Amino acid sequence: MGESPAAPDGAAEDRELVRLALSGKDAFRRLVEKYQGLVHGTVYRMLHNRADAEDLTQETFLRAFRALARYDPAVPFPRWLVTIAVRLGVDQLRRAKRRPAASLDEVREPAARQHAPDETVALRDLVEAALARLRPRPRAAYVLHYAEGYGLAEVAQMLGTREGTVKSELFRARATLREYLGAAPPGAHGGAA
Repeated sequence: MGESPAAPDGAAEDRELVRLALSGKDAFRRLVEKYQGLVHGTVYRMLHNRADAEDLTQETFLRAFRALARYDPAVPFPRWLVTIAVRLGVDQLRRAKRRPAASLDEVREPAARQHAPDETVALRDLVEAALARLRPRPRAAYVLHYAEGYGLAEVAQMLGTREGTVKSELFRARATLREYLGAAPPGAHGGAA
């Protein structure tokens, strides 16, 4: 779940680390160590590609470092970082050549060879294939709201849009996922989208 909002003492520590980094101290590395898992996890859930997630995690911290003087301490530092990461992720998804999303048959074939305890893996693969069918912004909104736990207003701020737009994107995302997962074999997803 996303850090929304940051714990008060964590926020104070973040502000101090930012202040030290701006004064030339080697404190930004500590911020990277503290939040690289959060950033990588968020980007990976959007892209479902480890190499791309690693690249975007590095790019996020590079951009954050360059923009550190413009950081507003009123915004929790982890939310600021995730905002940068999500916007980079949306841009990457838009730039990516349109590769056809995996068909259910392609996802089912490896899943059919799985042993029963690995049904969770098969379900995760189905959900990832369904998420891949979403356009970049609805996918980002879905990941931020449902996977990371950010509220609608926070998601809107992070995506640079209105809350009503986020609600519409989430509605369309759920409908797409329900339609895609509804075509899965009975019992593959427990009937919930």
